Amino acid sequence: IIEIDHNENADPNDFSSDPWIQYYYIASSTSDISLPLIERKAKENFTDHEEIIPKIEDSYAKQGRKANHLSTTRTSFTICTTARRTGTNDPLSDYVYNSIENSLEDVFGSLR
Repeated sequence: IIEIDHNENADPNDFSSDPWIQYYYIASSTSDISLPLIERKAKENFTDHEEIIPKIEDSYAKQGRKANHLSTTRTSFTICTTARRTGTNDPLSDYVYNSIENSLEDVFGSLR
């Protein structure tokens, strides 16, 4: 689930004018894989962490699974898409890369 604040009214010369994103993963059955739910919201209206965690736990419980990584990510687009890894063409930050890797390992087992 993705929540986006385009921050359209911000001063483009201000470092805090970057659009913001909050995202988290929920479980679904293989027969019910849908496109990500994307909601446009002001950053101050992003869903609260205390509401999200039970949603994640419930989604996994409905699949007979346990969520190994209960987390949400809230960041600006620039931080989300800027790599700190050198020598690669990976456009994702280390945290986002590791988060995706952990999610895939939850589903498919260790990738190493």
